[in-house]
Amino acid sequence: MKVLAALLGGRVLLVDLLAGLFGMGAWLSVNAMYTQLPILIASAPESWNLASYIVVLIQAANIGGILYALLGRRYPGEALERGAIYFLEAVGIAALALMAFFYQEVTVVGGQPHSVALLALVFLSALLACTSSVLFVPYMNRFAPTYLVSYMIGEGLSSLLPSVVSLVQGVSGDPVCVVGDDGTRQSYTPPPVFSTRTYLVATALVQAVSLAAFALLDRLPACREARVVVAPKQAEQTKDGEARQQQDAAAPEDAAVKPAASLSSGVFVGLLATEAVLMAFSNGLFPSIQSYSCQPYGTDAYHLAINLGAMANPLACYLLFFVVPTAMRTFGALTSATLAVAVYILVGSLMSPTPPLVGSTGGQVLVVVVWVVFTALVSYTKLGIASVLRERHPRGLFWWGAVTQVGSLTGAVLAFVLLNYTTVFQSYFPPSPCDA
Repeated sequence: MKVLAALLGGRVLLVDLLAGLFGMGAWLSVNAMYTQLPILIASAPESWNLASYIVVLIQAANIGGILYALLGRRYPGEALERGAIYFLEAVGIAALALMAFFYQEVTVVGGQPHSVALLALVFLSALLACTSSVLFVPYMNRFAPTYLVSYMIGEGLSSLLPSVVSLVQGVSGDPVCVVGDDGTRQSYTPPPVFSTRTYLVATALVQAVSLAAFALLDRLPACREARVVVAPKQAEQTKDGEARQQQDAAAPEDAAVKPAASLSSGVFVGLLATEAVLMAFSNGLFPSIQSYSCQPYGTDAYHLAINLGAMANPLACYLLFFVVPTAMRTFGALTSATLAVAVYILVGSLMSPTPPLVGSTGGQVLVVVVWVVFTALVSYTKLGIASVLRERHPRGLFWWGAVTQVGSLTGAVLAFVLLNYTTVFQSYFPPSPCDA
């Protein structure tokens, strides 16, 4: 046991486990909804435009983080933070559970049928995800830095786990013509391995596990002991000037470490502009038009593009542990490659329902590979930009977060307008197999 304790360096594995489970609930609900889109668009009245509604609602859910920040100024302290986490986790669980039973409900609004219940519950579940970055991460800062890594691994699983389960679930197959008991020919669509209802109920249970993990992390004595307590001005108040002596002794060593060179204003603005454009594509425009890019190749291609792309996201992020881009030429190459892939996706979406190589196996494989590569490139590039800005600009991460939100919102609004108020993108509904 002493050897194990020495290897662990004093860390508590229980805290690692709970931090990971807690982080897994951060973006679970939003990622779960994305993985179900290939199934949902088949029955939703919004059809191929359903994604544009969901993307806009997710961006609107950022109001949760703004409200929490305003409340935090008026009521500072741990009580608000803990209470907000309990409340939002409970809302997320309830939204997912209700969604499982009401996602197919249709309401007429303005003379048009809409999935009002589904969209309202998507917004509520997105409140948890969009607020987690200003709520969950600051809470984890109460613990030693090593446990924040465990939390981030769990947050990565909130993208990976729904995708793996969705791949097992599969999608509805292509419709076939069958002969009914009365001798008539009927169109029949084979169902997935298990239903969307089962998927959402299971997701709600995983979200409940995240809430339980937070409750244990917040209350167990072993977890409380793992917290880091730093008393204000502690170093200045130590007796006999001990802290002052320690600072003086450390000064020569610190002076030998050269800080990273600061960014020029041109490079700084260029990186922020790159981030804004990438986020407009990846978080706003492209999730909304993915059905137009992939669905012409078949539901299976759409299903694989979404889920394998979601799996590529955390894997690309983990790559930063080993290779961190720092040279501007590297960012230029990454951005150029990303934009080249983005242009192919955009052109293919505009050509819907007859994009390149439609109706061929090569076209199906190509569209899946293109989406996976695009997701991986964006994930790696944006976090690389964040790493450079954090190291080389005093307010780099603040501006990185700001342009990320602005870019995402701009792309989402643009996509919503283009898809719902213009005919730039064309959907396609194949004839019944019984008509052949």
